Amino acid sequence: MSKKRSIVKSGLMCLVLSAVLGSAAAGLMQSHTEPRIEYRAEAQSGDTVWSICRQIATDKDNLPELVWETMEENHITDPTALRPGQVVVVHVKEISQKEWN
Repeated sequence: MSKKRSIVKSGLMCLVLSAVLGSAAAGLMQSHTEPRIEYRAEAQSGDTVWSICRQIATDKDNLPELVWETMEENHITDPTALRPGQVVVVHVKEISQKEWN
């Protein structure tokens, strides 16, 4: 059972990283001169960088690019391995009107 779980986790991680890196390449070519709003989110059990960014992002944010930038800024190598209580800093283009924890 643990081998199957490991394979599934590895597959998910590859899928997330592929999506993030694929769409973030264009973002590297743009400079971030516009002001950004900083959010600090405390990871809960089961959270990923993707799930945290999805809660905070607005329509003005490119979610895969935001995930990649968040991983880079927070020195996160595995987007699925956040520890409960770990603080993740996310910079977005505008204030989110969504309710989030």
